[in-house]
Amino acid sequence: PTHQNDAQMGSMTSPVRVDSAAAIRSSWNSLCSALSLSAAICDEGEAVLQRLAAQGDKLGQQHSEVMNGQMAAVVFIVSKRLGDLVSVKDLVTTLSMNMKDLFFHVHDQYARIEPETPLPEIQTLKVYYLTSVLAYQKYSQYFADLFPHGFVNNGDTDLLDISFKFGWLIFAYARAKLFPEGTMMAAYHLLVCVLHLLLAHLSENAQTAATFWATSETASPVECYPLPSPAQARLLKLMNA
Repeated sequence: PTHQNDAQMGSMTSPVRVDSAAAIRSSWNSLCSALSLSAAICDEGEAVLQRLAAQGDKLGQQHSEVMNGQMAAVVFIVSKRLGDLVSVKDLVTTLSMNMKDLFFHVHDQYARIEPETPLPEIQTLKVYYLTSVLAYQKYSQYFADLFPHGFVNNGDTDLLDISFKFGWLIFAYARAKLFPEGTMMAAYHLLVCVLHLLLAHLSENAQTAATFWATSETASPVECYPLPSPAQARLLKLMNA
């Protein structure tokens, strides 16, 4: 009777394990497809997820948010391990996840996957993300002060929005090329340089910022880079740089 009961329990529990593995595989394959991940990341990532599930992580199997967090962490960890980098922006956007949650899940899952090995990349990403957020806040503030009508003063709100995005893209591109792992101080100095460049090439009819142009004792030449020393001094004072 004992053997018969064991056999019956085995026949009842096995399908649950199979269903769990199948659900993980299905969710993982969907993410791989959405992000166009390489075969190497998909194969190794699935193996890692199955190992995590085998550790008895019932919470990860029952709650979609936790499962998504696990998958995001596995993508990050495995892509770093293989040197096959994945866009963090695409990752969090696809899974509707914020960066704070990504950091938490990467730390949590990495401690289970490789508890004895440090992961400096996540600290680098944290610093880069934090400085990006702060730089964006400063850029938004100074753009509103220095370019109240954008780069072309014709009353077109769409062009104002385009001007804002264009200026930020210049900063983001320059930072990625010059200071990929830079500190907030380096990012702030670069922001000053970018705003200086944009101001120097601003059309005369868009020079409407009272906080900058109206305080000029002498008019600055139009589209002159670098700006005259007095104008540069005003910019540095305005930005406390």
